[in-house]
Amino acid sequence: LESLEGFPKLPTVTVLWLNDNKVSDLPTLYAQIRERMPSLSFLCLMRNPASPPLAPFSDADAKKIRQFRLYTIYSLPTLQFLDSSPVSPEERAEAKKRGKYMVVRKPSVRAASASVSSATTADAKGDDAAAEAAPARESPEPGGDDASKRR
Repeated sequence: LESLEGFPKLPTVTVLWLNDNKVSDLPTLYAQIRERMPSLSFLCLMRNPASPPLAPFSDADAKKIRQFRLYTIYSLPTLQFLDSSPVSPEERAEAKKRGKYMVVRKPSVRAASASVSSATTADAKGDDAAAEAAPARESPEPGGDDASKRR
């Protein structure tokens, strides 16, 4: 599932689990949720292309999780719970101030497949096509930069 396209209006739905799907376009998904499920209070989007890592193993991961949460809370103000944790009053206040600036766009599964497909096609054309597309690299002159001379 990549979006809620074709879903009917479900005004009484309060819980939506979309784990392990192919959601990559959060702005579109959130617009669909606001239109079709205005009472949503619990959303779970774990393990989707647009979702951050499940746990912050690095500062970069923690930043991605925070950015995702702020943008989601900003976009879906009725949420009380997102993924594995409740929405705090502090998060909600920060999301109102900064959430709209936190959108992260990731390539869709289709776009990524098309990219791989076009790269495979270019590889199939042979080294000549790749050589034409790649920038020329300078090679060292004979007797030029040699690691043994840098001592």
